[in-house]
Amino acid sequence: MSTDTAVGVDLNSLKRVLEIDEELSRLRDEESRLKKERGTLESLLCEQYALGNVTSMNVDGKTCYLRTDKSASVPAEHRGGMVEWAEREGLEDMIVLQPQRLKSWAKEYIEEHGALPEAIADKVRLYEKVSIRVRSA
Repeated sequence: MSTDTAVGVDLNSLKRVLEIDEELSRLRDEESRLKKERGTLESLLCEQYALGNVTSMNVDGKTCYLRTDKSASVPAEHRGGMVEWAEREGLEDMIVLQPQRLKSWAKEYIEEHGALPEAIADKVRLYEKVSIRVRSA
């Protein structure tokens, strides 16, 4: 039996599935384009907020504000050293295997002690990402 004339298959439904797939592909492309444009504008706006010493603005019934997310990661070349240190400290599962827990541990540790332990300071990459967030005013 030919696959284009199979008995019992609703060809209209199959054609609709193909249309939906094409539309989803187009929407993913559009989403990617919009995210790239937003990222470019966001970078510019973050600089402008900083230069103008602005923390938030109300626009069209929305509050637009800066948010700084702090994060931490262990580059692949330092994972062995981190594992050894974490095992000595009893933190191996938290520090090395779960990035979110590493992030929160590093943040708390730095808040309490001012910096990471000297033994791992060169093994952990700390960074901040500033972004524009929006909420209803």
